[in-house]
Amino acid sequence: MVSGRMSNVEAQTSAPQQPMLTQNDMDTWDRYWSIESSGTNEYTGPEKDEKRMLDEKVLRHFKETVVKKPDGYYVRLPWKDNFNTLPENKEMAIARLRSLLKQYPPERLAEIENTFREQLQQATIHFHLESSPFNSTVAQQLKDNLYVDNLVMTAESREEAMKQYEEKKEISNSLEMNTREFTSSDETVRNYFDEKDRSSSLQVKKELPRKLVKKYWEQNLFIFTDASTMATTAFVYIGNNGVQQLLIAKVKLPSIKGAHTIPKLEMNALTIGTRLARTTYTELKKIVTISNIYIFTDSEITLNWVKNKETVKEKGFLVSNRVKEIYNIAKALSDQGIRVKLGYVNTRENPADCGTRGLSSEEFNNHFWWKGPEFIQLAENRWPLETKTFPPNDETAESLQVNLVSSITPSLEKCSSLTSAKRRMAWALKFIPKTSRNLPSETKQRISKKVAKFGEPIEGAITATDMRNAQHVITLLHQSQYAETITSATYRKLNLKQDEDCIWRCWGRLGKSFLPFGAKNPIFIAPNSQLVILLAQLVILQAHGQLNRSTSNTIAEVRRKFWIPKLRQQVKMMLRKCVPCQRFNNLPFRYPPMSDLPTTRVVQARPFCHIGLDLFGPLKAKCAGEPQRKTYGCIFTCMTARMIHLELMKDATVGSFLNAIRRFIARRGIPKSITYQEDDIRDIVPLRPIDFLQNHLTLTHEIATEGVDTQDPDYHTPAETAQIRTRFEAVSALKKSSEIVNKF
Repeated sequence: MVSGRMSNVEAQTSAPQQPMLTQNDMDTWDRYWSIESSGTNEYTGPEKDEKRMLDEKVLRHFKETVVKKPDGYYVRLPWKDNFNTLPENKEMAIARLRSLLKQYPPERLAEIENTFREQLQQATIHFHLESSPFNSTVAQQLKDNLYVDNLVMTAESREEAMKQYEEKKEISNSLEMNTREFTSSDETVRNYFDEKDRSSSLQVKKELPRKLVKKYWEQNLFIFTDASTMATTAFVYIGNNGVQQLLIAKVKLPSIKGAHTIPKLEMNALTIGTRLARTTYTELKKIVTISNIYIFTDSEITLNWVKNKETVKEKGFLVSNRVKEIYNIAKALSDQGIRVKLGYVNTRENPADCGTRGLSSEEFNNHFWWKGPEFIQLAENRWPLETKTFPPNDETAESLQVNLVSSITPSLEKCSSLTSAKRRMAWALKFIPKTSRNLPSETKQRISKKVAKFGEPIEGAITATDMRNAQHVITLLHQSQYAETITSATYRKLNLKQDEDCIWRCWGRLGKSFLPFGAKNPIFIAPNSQLVILLAQLVILQAHGQLNRSTSNTIAEVRRKFWIPKLRQQVKMMLRKCVPCQRFNNLPFRYPPMSDLPTTRVVQARPFCHIGLDLFGPLKAKCAGEPQRKTYGCIFTCMTARMIHLELMKDATVGSFLNAIRRFIARRGIPKSITYQEDDIRDIVPLRPIDFLQNHLTLTHEIATEGVDTQDPDYHTPAETAQIRTRFEAVSALKKSSEIVNKF
């Protein structure tokens, strides 16, 4: 039954409206809204803060309205704001109640009366427990574990269970209520119960999977959230020591008031997950020790909104209010000693994604939705780097970062090389076990979780094992320090995975090769960091500094163990600082500006229309049936297309040279111009080529007829001379060949 005044401004009098619903409809809606909003109600702050604000308001109202009169003090009652005065309809309500009593049969009225009685009894039990003079511990357990008319309590010993039974009977007797149907898993305790209070059966209606868990084991809560235009989901997992189990799953429909973008829907999902985390912790903190709460989402935009709390006001009131609520819940949990962290999870590993997309019956049975993703079964330091967990509190994040850099991260600026840094870390690893020798075992275990390679102290000098352990620790600290600077795309592109020592490596496709493990899966080192500079210095000092290796060889040496993005840029930067490299590679002075290329080089012409002529030799060759002897070569270079034509000469006589020219002209045609260098030809042939043309009329007639221009060697430009300097390349190529020339 819903009663109230109609919202009608024009009406002068208010008439009561009483729309009727059937009992089934009311039960359906009550059950729906109670389940729908449980655990995800808006968090307005701790209850003590609300009570404090209400008390301050009441006190202020009292001071403002108190009046002293002859018969005493008068004060106005504190009414709530925006109260609505309902019309007097008592007579009408009584009349309708009587009509309802006539309509319902007696059996139905008896069921309603039993329901009211149970509710009244439950309220009576809670009120009595709060004001009970008995043991407050037992009273609190009764209040926390009572559900309708069932009570489940636990005890650590038989004596404690028997004591709880006696005190429970005493409290129920004071309420004039009979508590019965007691049972226990221990036979001795069960026989201790009075026969009239003992349950006749040990079987219960429901069965739960049995799991032995110590009461004081620290547990972690993992919350995963996701949202789409169809639904908003939040899942809670609890566990530790590699065993996680689904605890709560929440799904809500999106708001119908207006369409929101996906990032804002993800923000709503993250807020619901944070509310669910607070509700779960509030219900479990009395029986389970919870130390950490991790909240994950697959929306990097939402996480950036939470990180940038100061600038999020530009995104609108919805985002601003949600971020403020997340910070308030995190602060309230942190005040109770709980460490709250937010992080990113890949969509493929987010179990909440199945709540927004849906699953088939076959997929649902074997889906990781039941246990959560695999990485939450590992220690936090072995999670994927893309999670980037951070506390939603600026002060906490800043203090943690300062402590990390000042106490754990080694000072690499004072180290001249990676070898020096490893030696310092090796001495530190020797020093820590030696100073913590007399500490309690619990403290040692806590130190071993923070410091890798922590063990028994070993006396003596630094060994190769110590250096490897130091390298391992430096790499771990470096990767943890620069984890937040690496994007999620880098993880997918480089296929980053952790090895058995928790070191991130780039897993490639060389697994079946015979290369060392470090070369097949190099260690990932973030770019633009101090360790990268030290590593490049180590490679330059040990490899390049002694052998003057080039940039490519230095890169190959680095990638035998490490993978550094932008490695070439890092190596070039270090080589520019290497004094021996600059001394050998830099030019002593600048060359003068070069002149324009000659006409024969830039004007289009047929191949070998303008040629350059050069000779080389001697070369040792062997003809068929003849002994090995000296031979020479003649190079014809096309000035336009830069093609090369080789002709072999049996000896250094004029006839062999002219025959080589005739064979070239027969093959390539008569050139229009010939450029040569006089000194190179005179070393082999005693006469100048111009003399060859003048003394052999046949060849001279053919060239003169076509108008061949034989340039004077005194007017050769540097560019023209460089064009025919192909002798050294031709000789080098012929020397590498192992074939014997049999024919000319």
